Amino acid sequence: MLSGNVPTRMGNEHPSIYPYEPLPTADGDIVLAIGNDRQFRTLCGVLGAPRLATDPRFGTPPDRSHNRKALRPLLVELMATKPASEWFDIFTDARLPCAPINDVRGGIEFASANTGVSSRWLRT
Repeated sequence: MLSGNVPTRMGNEHPSIYPYEPLPTADGDIVLAIGNDRQFRTLCGVLGAPRLATDPRFGTPPDRSHNRKALRPLLVELMATKPASEWFDIFTDARLPCAPINDVRGGIEFASANTGVSSRWLRT
């Protein structure tokens, strides 16, 4: 708004930080919230694509945001190699901000596994 431009709807994307949105994996989506250069370098490393971190199109947060249409398909292709649960473990171990996208059952099971909240009342 300070620029005089009225922001448009972007769905689940962040208007000035990228990648900061749900991204598809082999079996579902996971939300990534990569807000700085260190996180982006780490992301590129765990994805097995360190070259992306040195690509001048993606060198800074503004570069990544401006070039999101070029970056997104590269990330999608890399993340299609593993299921969301495996990426969640990899990203979490690397201390990258992320979250699974679950249905109700998956949300309760995730909470049970990660917080000790019981899911015993769920019927299978």
